[in-house]
Amino acid sequence: MMPHETETLRRIPEDLIYDYDFVHDAGLIDDPFERMKSLHREAPPLFYSPRYGGHWVVTSRAMLQEIAFNHEDFSAANLMLPPAETGPVLIPATFDPPLHGAYRAPLNKHFFPKAIAQHETFIRKTVIGLTSALAGKADCDFLHEIAEPYPPTIFFRLLGVPLDHLRQFRELAQTFMGAADASARTDAYVQIGEIVSATVVQRIAEPRDDLISVLATTDFGGRRLTPEELVNYATVLFIGGLDTVVNATCFAVRHLARDQAL
Repeated sequence: MMPHETETLRRIPEDLIYDYDFVHDAGLIDDPFERMKSLHREAPPLFYSPRYGGHWVVTSRAMLQEIAFNHEDFSAANLMLPPAETGPVLIPATFDPPLHGAYRAPLNKHFFPKAIAQHETFIRKTVIGLTSALAGKADCDFLHEIAEPYPPTIFFRLLGVPLDHLRQFRELAQTFMGAADASARTDAYVQIGEIVSATVVQRIAEPRDDLISVLATTDFGGRRLTPEELVNYATVLFIGGLDTVVNATCFAVRHLARDQAL
């Protein structure tokens, strides 16, 4: 532990310090939902963890809501944890209002139910293809055989990015979201940007019917996004399609598998 970290701990009341490792916590890896419940029981609603250079953790819904809407005191400019000296630019995630809303608005309508419903035929065809491949098997690895290929196949079609090397894409997204080393996260971010940049350049030159083309041709307060901004924006969408939805799908099926009545 560095001297400044020790000094920080001395200044924080002992009853607000709780040693929680959000990357390697054994309980979190074994059962994240039960671990979150135990965290509510064992730790204060606002506590300080000495891990990764030290950081605050909030488990209170009321506090989280207050923080989320107080962008003057709690900026989203650097979301990296473990901390990086200069966090990556993630449009719109690392921007506070009013820029956050201005960046996000052009894509909102494309994720409304009515807009997604236009892709229902392709979505159903994708699901049927994946599940049909499992016919006659006694079991399957749901993560690798269904959850990993399914949401990215849909999302990358919407985005306009070729779905090549899915395993490599997934590993990069996981590294960016969960690595315990800031440099590893930064490297993953750079590699993802390199992957999507080719598509960004193509869509700037020849827009198509996809989300990157929408971003490339939209007026943002009297101007178009720069190529660098488009890559940053597409990187956020890339990660969302490869991590968040895959995890949510797995957790939903896991819950159903453990509750036969449901």
